[in-house]
Amino acid sequence: MKERKTSGVYEKILEATIRCLAETGSNAVSLRDIAKLANVALSQIHYYFENKESLLIEAASYAIRKGVEGLREELSNATSVDERIKKASHYLRSNHVLGSDWQKVYFDLLVISIWNPNMAKAMKQRQEELVQVILAEDMQIGIQDTGMARLVLAALDGLALQFFQGARREEIAAAYDQLEKALLTFVSIRNR
Repeated sequence: MKERKTSGVYEKILEATIRCLAETGSNAVSLRDIAKLANVALSQIHYYFENKESLLIEAASYAIRKGVEGLREELSNATSVDERIKKASHYLRSNHVLGSDWQKVYFDLLVISIWNPNMAKAMKQRQEELVQVILAEDMQIGIQDTGMARLVLAALDGLALQFFQGARREEIAAAYDQLEKALLTFVSIRNR
């Protein structure tokens, strides 16, 4: 990826990539499809990205960064760990997990990473970034253990995947409630 991210074209391409991937998946999407949806010339995609793989990797990073920015904003005025956990749960539940485009893209690229070493390396980095977000001091959700952060990420991924596989929204919401209670209990016990 070239360091020419200053124009709005770069962001338009990433947004279009996420929408295309969410609609058709990585196997069916082409750079031409993305260029058409972004209303840019194909050459503009090649100007910013070496190939389709680098575009997909950057689209995953972009989607995750936007989600993290939104979560940080949501948590910015919470005053207690309990309130932060509840707000984080609500934000993830309503904005990013249940049927969202970014989650479809994330799972699609995780599947590709099983066979593609470059994608595996990139998606491992994305997952490590998410673990670090869960552990971050500015998140202040009371999780300071890497193992627990990985467990939370696995639970969130698992709930989203179950939703995509047909679990009812009410069932997933109930599971979120249980995850929230478990985190509140964990933090309460840890702080004793």
